Amino acid sequence: MLRSCLALLALAVLAGEWRSVVAAAGERSLLQAAAPAAERAATAFEVSYGGYSNYFRSDSVASGVVLLTEPGTRLHDGDGVRLLIAFPNANSGAVAYFNATQHTLDALHVTNTARPRIIRPIFAHEIRQDGDSVVLFREYINQTGSNQLIFTPADDTTKLAVTPDGNFTITLAPGASEGRVDFTALVDWPTNLIPFTPAQLLAPGQQAIADTPQVTELSFLVYPSKMLAGSWRFLTYFGRDTLIAARLMMNRLSAEATEAGLHATLGNINMQQGYSQYDGQDPIPVGTVCHEETLGDYASFTNIQEGTPELGGQLWCDYKMGRASQFLSATVPEEAGTALNGGVTYRELLNANANLVLQLARPFAADPTIDNLIGIRPGQTVGNWRDSDTGLAMAPIPFDVNVALVPAALRAIEQLSAAGILDPRMQSEAAQLAAAWEQDAAPFFKITAAELASSYSQMLGVPTPPVTQALAGGEGNLTFYALSLHRNGTKASFAERLSGGSSRMHAGPGPSLPLRLLRPAHRRPTAARLLPAGMVVANPSYAGLEPQLESGLYRNFTNGFYHGSVIWGFVEAMMVEGLERQLALCDSASAPSWCSDTQLLSKLRTALDRLWSTIVNNADVAFSEVWSWKFENGGYRTASLAETSATSTESNAVQLWSHAFIAVPGPSGGTLLEL
Repeated sequence: MLRSCLALLALAVLAGEWRSVVAAAGERSLLQAAAPAAERAATAFEVSYGGYSNYFRSDSVASGVVLLTEPGTRLHDGDGVRLLIAFPNANSGAVAYFNATQHTLDALHVTNTARPRIIRPIFAHEIRQDGDSVVLFREYINQTGSNQLIFTPADDTTKLAVTPDGNFTITLAPGASEGRVDFTALVDWPTNLIPFTPAQLLAPGQQAIADTPQVTELSFLVYPSKMLAGSWRFLTYFGRDTLIAARLMMNRLSAEATEAGLHATLGNINMQQGYSQYDGQDPIPVGTVCHEETLGDYASFTNIQEGTPELGGQLWCDYKMGRASQFLSATVPEEAGTALNGGVTYRELLNANANLVLQLARPFAADPTIDNLIGIRPGQTVGNWRDSDTGLAMAPIPFDVNVALVPAALRAIEQLSAAGILDPRMQSEAAQLAAAWEQDAAPFFKITAAELASSYSQMLGVPTPPVTQALAGGEGNLTFYALSLHRNGTKASFAERLSGGSSRMHAGPGPSLPLRLLRPAHRRPTAARLLPAGMVVANPSYAGLEPQLESGLYRNFTNGFYHGSVIWGFVEAMMVEGLERQLALCDSASAPSWCSDTQLLSKLRTALDRLWSTIVNNADVAFSEVWSWKFENGGYRTASLAETSATSTESNAVQLWSHAFIAVPGPSGGTLLEL
């Protein structure tokens, strides 16, 4: 079911500012293309993050990133030093691990694996001596491409030799205290991706920020045919990441850059009746948006697993998450054949997606029970943005999908239908369904938590915030909303940050939902919620509502877990944008009734100021994927996941949706780039 969540997000993004663009582009076909990218000068930059030096380069020939372990960094997958090279072309690359074979550093032992995104040797490769060089080579399944990693002595200080066990050694020459080795990484893939330059990314009037490091970083991830989620681990299209990032940055992006998100999103919507995945166990409805593009050799592997080896390396879309469609138009000619819907207009694709959203929303509107809320697919552990196994606290019905995205998508259908972009017959039903979801969905997740006094802070070894006072605060019980629900209605009672920001960002005047979510936000935002390092995306201290699960949830939601009590930049950006949008309603001609509550407005503005101040204080990490915190010497500081966990998922140094901070302004009007 949760593949619908992309559909919901897509339609929510389409409402409002994008309506005129979509109206103009609606009849364009995915086979119609923009001008091909011209010759461009090289863009090169370096980012040091999480114990790794990341070296990026893009030009008219290729784009790639090289990662090298920094001194003193402990690798998650073993001791030693890692050299990794990754290319957006086919989301491919190679990696080598260097380990000392003796107690001294006069020799290093090197092993190699294939497929860089998840480091494990699932595909065979060959290694051979070529004169003084060592060549690691792998031809793709079905002979659709290949990768090579070549090591060559840079001078006479080193000698390379292949070993019988399929590895090789690098040995220093007698008397040499150090040595130099050159490496060359090659990818052979028919599609060559050339990204936008920093100047091409930006709209007219925004060129003053073109030379900033953050815009240069973003340029590595945005191409005429798609946006990439992040580097190095996600050098491919992700629907969820594309939609959120494009929505948050659209006021500064050029039309061409924003249309790259639309092309990839709409271009990969499923339009095939009766299509299924995962051995036929997962039917994919028409109108479903692709969560992730699988490319290159892994696409060949996946097509074989799906029983369609004849498709070779043809793009395979993973629809496990779902949300759906949106935006405007444009494409690059050589990339048009990559999209799955060549020849279908954007209007047709968008209508298919809107019909799917209406279909999914009808059961709960007619019978508002927990069984009719939208949950992740049976047998899956992931489904919304918290796509780690424990991200939803083992509860399959997410708050953000049901309380924020469903109403927002339905209101978007209502608006787009009224504007003539979608089928006008959808308008009335969308409005009725939205009203039902706005009224009935949130109470399922509601928690009154004044009685909670968790021992979580003591377990972490940090000072206990004034939780009891903050929860009561002289204002009665604090009401907040659970992260997710179990099928029996039990709540995973973490305070979920993205869901509130998502609802606030998309909701307009009228529905009472934003106010219901905003009222808890103004109460002591620093209490167990906003740390000096940032706003955590889950707070296990509220897990006391389920004592039988408490210890397990604590273990899985620490500051060392990918979706635990850690900070995600895009979540902070959404919260800022959402709060500012709601507060701006009070200056409109149709101001909601709650705008007359001056005390509430004052506290909301104070909460916004505190959040923005924290973001500014941690601006050096704001554009990375996710970061954590440590409590040392009586205070908090930011820390990478590599510092807080030996087993946690590695964080990207450059992440698409975290670069929303180039466009999201603070309370005073300037973004992080204008500080």
